Amino acid sequence: MAKKRAVVVRGFLIDFGVPSEDLLNVSVDVTSLRKREDYMAFKEGLEDQLREMDKDYAKRKTLRGRSLRARYTTIIVNGRKVRIKIIRFSPYPSRFSNELKTMRREWYEELARNTMILGKSSGATALGRERNLYLLPYENALALTAVRRRLNKSLEDLRKRLREFEQTKRFHKVFSYVSETIKTPIAEKPLNIHDIRLELLPLSFEQSVFESFLAEKEKGAAKAIDEEKQRGMKEIQQELERTRRDMIEKAVRDLQGRLGAVMDQLARITALKVSEKEAKRLKKNIEDVKALADGAGVGWCIERVTETSLKLLDAMTTQKKSDIKEAAEALAKEAGVEATADAAETLKKSALALTTETSPRLKALLEELM
Repeated sequence: MAKKRAVVVRGFLIDFGVPSEDLLNVSVDVTSLRKREDYMAFKEGLEDQLREMDKDYAKRKTLRGRSLRARYTTIIVNGRKVRIKIIRFSPYPSRFSNELKTMRREWYEELARNTMILGKSSGATALGRERNLYLLPYENALALTAVRRRLNKSLEDLRKRLREFEQTKRFHKVFSYVSETIKTPIAEKPLNIHDIRLELLPLSFEQSVFESFLAEKEKGAAKAIDEEKQRGMKEIQQELERTRRDMIEKAVRDLQGRLGAVMDQLARITALKVSEKEAKRLKKNIEDVKALADGAGVGWCIERVTETSLKLLDAMTTQKKSDIKEAAEALAKEAGVEATADAAETLKKSALALTTETSPRLKALLEELM
């Protein structure tokens, strides 16, 4: 059995904010266009203008065009509920929205590469959704902050180009068209594309920290010869151990799921034969998970799974049937499933178990921590 590390979970809990393409949109009340033909004429005219704008500023020739849809919402006017019709669109070329989408996607890809998910935040956010709780190992903090710095530099460049576009006739023409059609002045939207925000909260679940804390408190309680305090300290100790165990399980469950996804990809490869190029990509995925686990201090929990996964990948590259079968059976044992005669089927079962359950090895390790 691998020797356990002194630090069980270490890193930063992070909070972040990343701009979305929706920040480029404006909302317009089109309730005054009560006749369907009037609304459709306005909508088609606006779509034509936006399509021409996209065409003039496009980086590539093939464009999908824009299809606008209105929605209804209720507002309060003089104490009464009023139902209004809203159309929402971006008065900027689509290439700018696409750049924001690309940067946002890259941020989340880097987030997935450098952090692990410990669960969901308690309660819904302002957007009405729960948010993931991310743990960023100390060793990965420099990499993620470098990505943020690079993307924020790109965002500054994008803001500059957006401001320049706001001075063009094309931009003003869109607002003029909308204002004249609905007979209401429409203010041009002030730009608000913020930088990517990243906040780091240091987190370290070390056994020595717990022991030191408890020793000091127990010493004070003993001096006071207070049974109630002694009972309270035992409860604190139990709660700290529960939290430590819970953190380990959540971190490793996330890492197990990533390895399970790689196993699922391997199981779907025809004849379990992988090319050198594909093997290189999948090997990097496995090594990234291993590095992430080591950085957080829980590498020992998934050590056997990662080692066996790498052996399986090598066997599939060289097409050694006996090695493939042996590695697949070893993975099945780690995942807590029964191996079958078909290695691909065994891998599928192992992948499913790793992504949905706590492995028997992890359960045993957690028992040791109690």
